[in-house]
Amino acid sequence: MAAPGRGRPATDGDAVDLDYDILDRLRQHHPAWRLLRSDHVPLIASFLHRAFIAPNQRLLMQSDLAEALEDELFTLRERAGDGATPVPFQPGNETIARAAGTDDEAAR
Repeated sequence: MAAPGRGRPATDGDAVDLDYDILDRLRQHHPAWRLLRSDHVPLIASFLHRAFIAPNQRLLMQSDLAEALEDELFTLRERAGDGATPVPFQPGNETIARAAGTDDEAAR
């Protein structure tokens, strides 16, 4: 096991030592932390809450989820303008990957 602060957190049973270096590395590289730093986190969090938490629904078909997201984006664009939402996905459009922090440069 790696020493605390040198790659992996030290564990004692279920306890995890989350020191500054580990948390900083997670903040920079973990997909969930990158998502939380995204400019679109209010949209993502509110959509996930509306789709799963509010109706107490844990399983949705992909097509239903995609339709709900399109409805959410449409409503938000109508209310706040086109700049309030990410650009629509088109093959070859790397803007979405960059916004989500998943492009090659963000992974380095």
